[in-house]
Amino acid sequence: MALFDTPYRKAGMALLLGVGLILPLVAGNQLLHIFNLTMLVIVGALALNLLTGFAGQLSLGHAAFLGVGGYVSHFVSQAGIPFPLVVLAATAFGGALGFLVGAPALRLRGLYIVLATVGFHYIVLYLIHVYQSSGEDSILALTGFLMPEADLGFVVLDSAVRWFYFLGGVLILTTAFCLNLARTRVARAWIALRERDITAAALGINLAVYKLKAFVVSSALACMAGSLLVYYLGSVSAEYYTLDLAVSYLAMVVIGGYGSIFGSYLGACFIALMPFFITWLFEFFEASPRTQVQLLVPSQVIVFGLVMIGFLIFEPRGLIGIWRRIRVYFELWPLSRSILAVRRD
Repeated sequence: MALFDTPYRKAGMALLLGVGLILPLVAGNQLLHIFNLTMLVIVGALALNLLTGFAGQLSLGHAAFLGVGGYVSHFVSQAGIPFPLVVLAATAFGGALGFLVGAPALRLRGLYIVLATVGFHYIVLYLIHVYQSSGEDSILALTGFLMPEADLGFVVLDSAVRWFYFLGGVLILTTAFCLNLARTRVARAWIALRERDITAAALGINLAVYKLKAFVVSSALACMAGSLLVYYLGSVSAEYYTLDLAVSYLAMVVIGGYGSIFGSYLGACFIALMPFFITWLFEFFEASPRTQVQLLVPSQVIVFGLVMIGFLIFEPRGLIGIWRRIRVYFELWPLSRSILAVRRD
């Protein structure tokens, strides 16, 4: 039952933790900023993978839950409540909202639940626009609200290095929670629900209860990620929570791999780092500023679409499927040679 059951996995985790501890000492602020954003994206991808990858409930309302986490954090922080309690309040509110959203969706399946979550997205987007424009300052209606500094009591997260260590700890705890949850009866019921809901019901699984559990857990983690994101960025604006953002998170689940915690890492890193990589390519080939203005954003959209189509056609299991084949090859590599030799004989 160990999470890391082989010496290679234990050595790999020790190496990864060692690199994580040393990285802020040698990396610049720009690189740390990219890593911090990536860790926040991974937390959001883990939340959606529990709902879509494990429970099989397709959702395009993930950006709405991130927005709810951000705006609840701003609202609660106005009362002078400390940063940790604000994040906990946003997480608890997200769980309650997931229950309210999941209850009407119990009778929906497939395309219908996708349309329901899209409708929820636009309702939330309208409400946060109303909240943002309700203030007396007309500029805030366009730019959003500023967030206070994240104060843990014993340290203020006022630098990229401090945020890196803090978000690293949050990511480790979130991953441990998801890994252990994936090995419980709840996750097994979600997988049964995803594969064949009628058979799962015949086996005695209460579909309504486990659907609600999936929505509650996923929504709570999504709101937590949204709360941490606005504190890290220092502001919250309704313009960020578009339907494109929801599609990007769904792409992380598809590209990374359904029902895989490590796949969430791979998919989130791939989608989050792809725009930075394309930008680096433009700079590497010394493209003119005019060319970058005209082609940078369209090229990112085109590459994103081509990657999605490519994975759906050629690798439906996502990056985790490729990784598993590579891992099995190296695990069986000495034996595979002996098998080939026996076959030749």
